[in-house]
Amino acid sequence: MISELFPITDYTKLQYDNEGLYSITNYTEADQISNIIVNMFTDIKNLCILDGTGGIGGNTISFSKYFSKVTSIELNKERFIMLKNNISNYNITNIKLFNVDSVEYVFNNYNKYNIYFFDPPWGGPDYKKYKNLTLKMGNKTLLEIVKFLKEKSTDKLIIFKLPFNYNFNEFYQYDYKLYKIKKYYIIII
Repeated sequence: MISELFPITDYTKLQYDNEGLYSITNYTEADQISNIIVNMFTDIKNLCILDGTGGIGGNTISFSKYFSKVTSIELNKERFIMLKNNISNYNITNIKLFNVDSVEYVFNNYNKYNIYFFDPPWGGPDYKKYKNLTLKMGNKTLLEIVKFLKEKSTDKLIIFKLPFNYNFNEFYQYDYKLYKIKKYYIIII
């Protein structure tokens, strides 16, 4: 099971909990997402990416292979410790980790990154029961996050990993691209 979620390593040294396992993007899908992002640019050498929902490291580990500077944020203290452990298990050195509220961090550091990636909480297994689902991160809707970042700079990419039943019409005023991966979508605004 764990070997399907993480790249090859000494799996006995990895740390995780049930929510982390449920929420992680497995490494093959994380690499698909990284490749989608990389293909949006002609030169990625100096790009900085923020993973606003680090979890136990799925996307963060993948981003570290493609981007020279990665910042990963995890709000939950216990999961942050797991993230930190898992990153160190891979001897990755191009990642900065923060145990803070990612929305607050983004609103105070909006000029530091070219790419903002978020995999917001979907509401647990019950998310599948809803049509036209909308999500929040903290007290902000995803649209509020997009509006804030786009008002600051239109050349930033904002990326969300969202469930199949998300209300994508929420972003109608923005040009965006959707990429289907298994039962979820990557939206790039």
